[in-house]
Amino acid sequence: MKNRIHIHYIIAVLLFISFISYPAIFYSQANAEQISPSEIEVIERAEYFFSSIRDRNFERVWSLLSAKSQKEVIDEIMKSSKKMGGSLNKEAIKQDFSKKGNIFINYWNAFANSFNTNMILNDSRWEIGYVKDSKAQIIITYKKSTNPANLKLFKEKGTWRVGLAETFWTRKY
Repeated sequence: MKNRIHIHYIIAVLLFISFISYPAIFYSQANAEQISPSEIEVIERAEYFFSSIRDRNFERVWSLLSAKSQKEVIDEIMKSSKKMGGSLNKEAIKQDFSKKGNIFINYWNAFANSFNTNMILNDSRWEIGYVKDSKAQIIITYKKSTNPANLKLFKEKGTWRVGLAETFWTRKY
């Protein structure tokens, strides 16, 4: 009897550790059986994106962004430069980003410093909104919030990419 309790305790601890080491994506047993491979792929891609920001792997972050989000980041930098009296043009910014230059590094460092990835990866519940042929949505609800973020992903060139601008810069989209 004592050994049986001990084994159950070990299993419970291992399950708990596996849940806290994975982002806060909790599904009931019934839901776990209903998750499709495409839904798993979407969730994994989103997790990979946010963990890449946390790990400051900015080259990977950039590669995981949708084309529209990449364009929006370049446009945002150009507009900010002009507001501050700078003379950067779109081509110079694109070139810097392709070389992973100073503008690229400074932009993503500032972004990572202002974006709380732990809040999303560890302190939020993730649910699939939908997965269609080329669009997907993950509903991310922070534990202290009633208003979720509806993370949009887009399948581009056969790969799911995160719509950062399409999700968080909603006043434009």
